[in-house]
Amino acid sequence: MKQKPVGDSGGEYFQIEYKDKGNIVFHHNYESSYLKFKHHTTKLKSLNELITFYLKEKEKEGLDGLKIKWGT
Repeated sequence: MKQKPVGDSGGEYFQIEYKDKGNIVFHHNYESSYLKFKHHTTKLKSLNELITFYLKEKEKEGLDGLKIKWGT
């Protein structure tokens, strides 16, 4: 898979990159100010860890009233 452009040329996106041995790199290019973008990568060890990470990030923006009980 080809890495999408980072920074201002990439716009906002999420991209998942699967590595060998089940490792995952989560790419997030996000708007830091009006039409200015920054890139952030997070290395994760499993698909479950990726899902939890993504939902926690989206929870900051609001999940339309959805409450997640993280301890279960």
